[in-house]
Amino acid sequence: MTNVIENCKIHNLNTSAGRGAIRYTQDCTIINNEVSSAAASYQSTNAVIFGSNLRGGIICYNLIKGAKGIENSSRFFGFACVGNVIMPNTADGVDLDMGIQMTLAQEGSGANENRGTFCAGNTIFNFQTTGIEITEQPNDTDAYANMFTQNLLFAGDSSAKGFLNSDSTNTGIACFSNNAMNSDVISSSNRFDGFGDTPTDHVVLYTGNPFVDNDPTKGIDRNSSLYKAGFFTSNFGAVQNEDFEFVSVS
Repeated sequence: MTNVIENCKIHNLNTSAGRGAIRYTQDCTIINNEVSSAAASYQSTNAVIFGSNLRGGIICYNLIKGAKGIENSSRFFGFACVGNVIMPNTADGVDLDMGIQMTLAQEGSGANENRGTFCAGNTIFNFQTTGIEITEQPNDTDAYANMFTQNLLFAGDSSAKGFLNSDSTNTGIACFSNNAMNSDVISSSNRFDGFGDTPTDHVVLYTGNPFVDNDPTKGIDRNSSLYKAGFFTSNFGAVQNEDFEFVSVS
């Protein structure tokens, strides 16, 4: 049975490095929570929400505040990370260093390579170092079986990297499609760093702060260059565009 954490507000007051708010060790669903941590720094194996699993899991529709939002090491089955707002913990004076860090393959064991991770529609706001990092990839052929789409990356520092692959052995491009980055902060050389090639799928570039009242929890301002932008006039990130129209079909 899948373990579920839902509709909770969780805050870790411990300021020691690496102190997260939720740690999981098996398949789980973490949905619709507000989760934060006062820790100002993290090691490579933890975050505000962190853990490892063998049989897949879901982290979706959460508001996550801290120095590193999500760290996940998954094996065998895919993992879904969808619709989260990840941002600094301003109440405790903690900057967001990294949004999401994922390990998609167990080092030295090809049998444990992950296929089917889906990372979509996340808003990563005002990060200083990296939006999304992949620490271990599957082999170059199977890297395409993991998908990253509709994520909205808003960097707060000109040295920040959008997507970073820190696996020096496997450098194949995962399936990146229709992600948005602020081009006035993230330089062209930092948008996809550490990959053997540049994604050919559509990347949407925007400038300025695109959010209503500069708040990533309020959606994209209709006056922003990101509003209904891209090839599909899409929505980006975790919160719908301002004045988003839904037409039902019966």
